[in-house]
Amino acid sequence: MFRDPRLGTKGDIPTVAKLTDDFRLGADRRLYLRLTSPHEAGESLNDFIGKTRGKMTDGRWCFAGPLHPGAFKQMPDAAATVGQFIADFDPERVRVVALWPSHHVDENEEFGPDTVE
Repeated sequence: MFRDPRLGTKGDIPTVAKLTDDFRLGADRRLYLRLTSPHEAGESLNDFIGKTRGKMTDGRWCFAGPLHPGAFKQMPDAAATVGQFIADFDPERVRVVALWPSHHVDENEEFGPDTVE
């Protein structure tokens, strides 16, 4: 994502010390980069939507952030979360990218054992 010249990072991935949650993509568009999973932060779906709405105020916005694939703590699964995001924000388009969501080397509870050689 940070290779996109519109983020103003010249293709460099920022270190944690320089990472922010708000990037200008142009005169009228910004990116809200959520840095924590609402699942791990103990938020409910309403908390997540409210916090996101509070960050994405005036103008046009893009959003990127981590979600658990399955329900966890007070949050529903990713499909329900994305569905509610669409219902509340009515975005022009939605792209969901599945990344290996576990720090465990050879197994993930939601997706089963790792079969990549």
